[in-house]
Parts: sequence; structure tokens; C-alpha cells
Amino acid sequence: MGFFSKISRGKENESLWADFAGLANDSDLLTKKAKILAAFLIQSALSDQRLLKSKLEEISAEKDVAPDFRERVNSISSRAWNNAFYEILFLLLHFSDRVAFQYLKPEKRNLFIDALFSETLSILSTGPSTGIEYIPFATEHMLMEAYNDRQRHYSTFKELVPGEDESFAGTVFWEFGKAISKILTGEARDIRIVAPAQVIVTSRVFAMELPQLLTGAEVKR
Repeated sequence: MGFFSKISRGKENESLWADFAGLANDSDLLTKKAKILAAFLIQSALSDQRLLKSKLEEISAEKDVAPDFRERVNSISSRAWNNAFYEILFLLLHFSDRVAFQYLKPEKRNLFIDALFSETLSILSTGPSTGIEYIPFATEHMLMEAYNDRQRHYSTFKELVPGEDESFAGTVFWEFGKAISKILTGEARDIRIVAPAQVIVTSRVFAMELPQLLTGAEVKR
């Protein structure tokens, strides 16, 4: 069962990619789509990072929360939040690659993913001068190595989300939640961090509507 058939989106929203409806995926159009998506993914990762930060602050402020958890949340460094931004971005790029594999033929998938990552690198390399709040990697090579490491890791997990009545353990989004928890607090299995991280980014990948972007048509769910 495909990822898009596993979770109900609820109320339909107007498509983000309506301008591409009915257009053939030639090389120029795929490159244009990749460039637009790259900027969208970076902004989405930043938005999700901020949303997660706000959610954890909300949880830590609850009266019955354990004092040690409140202290850990309050002590998360700006560097850790910056690393969380990159982890979210790498997950969104990995997801984009999986969707491209499903909906595009190999040569078009390679063109699209190469253009997507090239544009992502181009935007990130400009750093704070873009008005985006993140700390750039020291070199483009280091950024590529970090992404390739996460891509290899997430690729070892077949399922993005569990099937009905199955555990999240061993799925991509479970591994992502663990990674975020480890980055922020040093503890990989703090469910108070794993769970909201999963919910926020799972919601994001559906809002992205990537099958519609790549096919230029409505995707039945």
C-alpha cells in the first residue's frame, strides 16, 4: 500500500501546483519544478523547525511535566536547533526522492533530483544573506556528505509509516523522530519529542502534494 493511501488528508485544499496541471514533463519544466520545490522545502523545514520548537516549549510549560524535561528543552542550543532544521530538510529531500522514484521514469527522475539538490545547495550556500535563519555548512562538500549520510540511513527503511495496527518502529518517520530527539537533547527515544516531530513533518509531506507536482494531474487518494 502506497504512502498516500495510508493516511487520510481530510478536507481538500487548493493545490499548490495548479499552474503545472496538464503540462508535459520535458527537461525544462522538470528543472523549473525542481527549483521551485527546492525553495519550498527550505522554507518548509524552517517553518517545521519553528513549529516544533513552539510545541516543545508548550509541552515543557505544562504544570505536570517532569522538571528534567523542562530543563532539557530550555537548554537546547541554537546550534542544535540549526541541526534540527537540516535534519528536517534532509528528510523532505529524501521523501521527494522517493516520490520521484515512484512517479518518474529513471532518466527524468535523475534530472529532477539532480536539479532539486543543485538548487538546494545554491540557496543554502548564500547563508543568512537570504534572510533565512540558519547557519550554513562550512563547505558545500560537507553539506553533501551530511545529506548523503542521511539519505543512506533513511533508504534502509522500506516503509515511511506503519500499516494499520502496526508499530511506528522501523519506519522512516520513527527514525526521523529519534534523530530529532537525539539532536535536541542527546536522548534518541524521548517520545515527548519523537511524537510531535513525527506529526509535524508527516503533515508537511501531505501538504506538499508532490505526486501532483510531478505528474501535473490530480492524484487520487
